[in-house]
Amino acid sequence: DINYYSLLAEKVKKAFNKKYFNAGTNQYATGSQTSNAMPLYMGMADPDRIPAILENIVKDVRNHNNHLTVGEVGLRFLIQSLTKNGRSDVVFDMTDKTDYPSYGGQIEYGLTSLSEVWDPGAVYSLNHCMLGHIEEWFYNGLGGINPDPDGVGFKKFIIKPQVVGDITWVKCSYKTLYGDIVSNWHKNDGILNMDVTVPVNTTAQVYVPAEKPCDITENGNQI
Repeated sequence: DINYYSLLAEKVKKAFNKKYFNAGTNQYATGSQTSNAMPLYMGMADPDRIPAILENIVKDVRNHNNHLTVGEVGLRFLIQSLTKNGRSDVVFDMTDKTDYPSYGGQIEYGLTSLSEVWDPGAVYSLNHCMLGHIEEWFYNGLGGINPDPDGVGFKKFIIKPQVVGDITWVKCSYKTLYGDIVSNWHKNDGILNMDVTVPVNTTAQVYVPAEKPCDITENGNQI
């Protein structure tokens, strides 16, 4: 079964790229944020094309004054394709906006829960999960808690926080069958402090965003 479906997946990937990928522009289909983000996140893009496709997504967001142009279906793929490829800075810039369409705009309007659509003044549900994909980024982007493909059920996991924007602290935890994974951090005067909890009988690979290894200390001692 593994051999059969692995070969089938490769055939589907080749057929998909043949029909929808423009090698000259490194764009999928119409070149919209959704068109490029979905295949990038789903692993459809050839590895050597990933940087150019990612850059096209970033350029499109920047060209729209750091606004997203996706619908509800494409929203998760836009956020996660950027996060997966280390561009949480772009996700932050989109989230930090207060004009339409943006999460900040809903806060400015006075909402304490997500509305169904970007325009909080529209007559729709004002307590809706439809646009809630940013919450996933709080955990796997800012907190950096991610499953390890080699360890099912968070038996193994990765902690790789992306420190972006003017955010000075994050408190993030995730309940697993083994116990609570914790990834907290705060920064002050150029110093980043990480407080990580790895449950008993699990293994974590922790990435520390430092410029040089000699800058890293654990409990006050150089590693």
